Amino acid sequence: RERLEAERRAPPQQAETRPVAARPIDRDRDRSVSTSPAPASEFAAGVKEFRNRNYNAALAAFGKAAAAGHAPAQNYLGYMYRHGFGVTQDFARALTWYQKAAAQNHPGALNNIGYMYRHGLGVSRDYAEARTWFKRAAERGDAAGQYNLGQMLADGVGAAPDYHEAVKWYRGAAGRPVAGEVRASSILALAMSSRRRVSARMTESGSSFSAAARKRSASRISPRAIRSRARVTSV
Repeated sequence: RERLEAERRAPPQQAETRPVAARPIDRDRDRSVSTSPAPASEFAAGVKEFRNRNYNAALAAFGKAAAAGHAPAQNYLGYMYRHGFGVTQDFARALTWYQKAAAQNHPGALNNIGYMYRHGLGVSRDYAEARTWFKRAAERGDAAGQYNLGQMLADGVGAAPDYHEAVKWYRGAAGRPVAGEVRASSILALAMSSRRRVSARMTESGSSFSAAARKRSASRISPRAIRSRARVTSV
């Protein structure tokens, strides 16, 4: 999900990374390639104007910062074009700005590109490409990227399901400042409960379980339960 407290939420199936204000958090870090205070100052002004719904002024401020190579401003411009704030909605331009920020490894932009590939916004829908971008974002600590990657792994979107990996990434997103945190936390709790039940059954069975059977049993982690909860959160 994209993170903007006062604005619309992203479509519920997956999470976009919302741009942040001047103070960074793990999920969507404000990083600039310039040591000059000018881009950061323009960016802060843009955030203020955006929150006041002065979108033309926000675009002007973000544009100056983005031209100076300020990755968070580039990501913010992508967000504005993605949703049509003060401009005609333009997925191609949104993707261009996201790509500029992603070239600097901005975690939120990496996730947002994955989101566009996941849903075919301005590009052909490509689940493998979406996974690649989500994973890049997830590995850089973006909670939305972790949630999105976990969901694709749990649902088996574009590849066979991998519940162990899904739980790993849900664990990363759980409790983090992301719109899907309740979902991620709930899915993780369900998965952990299922894992404990599997472990208990294995203990009770003792040596009657072969090593291969134990591995197969543990790998399942109640996939039906995880998929069911994932679908509920994707309405």
